[in-house]
Amino acid sequence: AMMDGVDALVQTGATLILAILGFRYWALVLGAVAARAIAMILALHWRAHRLAWPSSLKTIAGPVAVGFHVVVGNIAWYAYNNADLAIIGRRLGAAALGSYTIGTSLASIPVDRLSALVASATPGIFATVQHDRLALRRYVLAVTEGVALLTFPAAVGLALVAEEFVLVVLGEQWRAAITPLRLLALVAMFRSVALLLNRALIPTGHAKWNMKATLALALVLPPLFYVATDWGLIGVALVWLTAYPAISLAFSVRYAFGAFSITPRIYLRALWPAVSATLVMVMAVLTVELFAGDVWPLPVLLGTKCVGGAAAYATLVWSLHSGRLRSFLAMVRD
Repeated sequence: AMMDGVDALVQTGATLILAILGFRYWALVLGAVAARAIAMILALHWRAHRLAWPSSLKTIAGPVAVGFHVVVGNIAWYAYNNADLAIIGRRLGAAALGSYTIGTSLASIPVDRLSALVASATPGIFATVQHDRLALRRYVLAVTEGVALLTFPAAVGLALVAEEFVLVVLGEQWRAAITPLRLLALVAMFRSVALLLNRALIPTGHAKWNMKATLALALVLPPLFYVATDWGLIGVALVWLTAYPAISLAFSVRYAFGAFSITPRIYLRALWPAVSATLVMVMAVLTVELFAGDVWPLPVLLGTKCVGGAAAYATLVWSLHSGRLRSFLAMVRD
């Protein structure tokens, strides 16, 4: 945790100083490089390892193969995750790219922040119990349930208040970002649990399956993004909303279910607390919108929707699923 904190502080400080000194976009590059260098030095200092050339290359064949699968998977993930931005910039121009970037950045906040936390905390747990199928399945389902309880209301709530949020917080000039934000927020709900399954494959000895799943997305999504630009930003967002879940179900979700002995029924049962509470939240927010009509000022409408939706969600989770919630919190404490 200290290393991550130092990394963030160094990157922020170095980037700002370099920008002030006139390094322009190189400030972003060199700031990140400086942060990673400091983090590497700290890691080597706190957890030193003696380096030695292997007596036989066969002894490192397994780890090298895993590393290859992870690297290829990460490159494929980066390719399909940024292909929409590159294609929109080339085909639709800077203005459209700006609106889409705002939408995708805001929609990704719940997923990216929580996924980063889960990705750093869970691999050791999954790796420890990888040979105990029952324990592995229990941990994967418990983490999935907890992640869904946090990301589902955040993603769906953002989709419900997208118009008011953009107009109040960002301003009228970003109106074009409303629809992409709404659609991509719904995609984020699925991504939050799909990425968890995908990432869980790596520390449990299935890095090759993860690589195949991400390669499938990298091969299929960019051509679809290119074709979808004929329908503007909405077309690209709809590719995320339709093609991404379909490909993930065909590859990463199917692989993970097989690796962790999970059935669709068991998995949906783990998602049910978040799904049921989110549906109640949706009804509460739509009820507020129905009563407000076009009379309430946008800031008042935004605040009322957020408070009403959050209250409805929290009430249902606590009243119907408090036992499941306490079990998840106990697992996190352990």
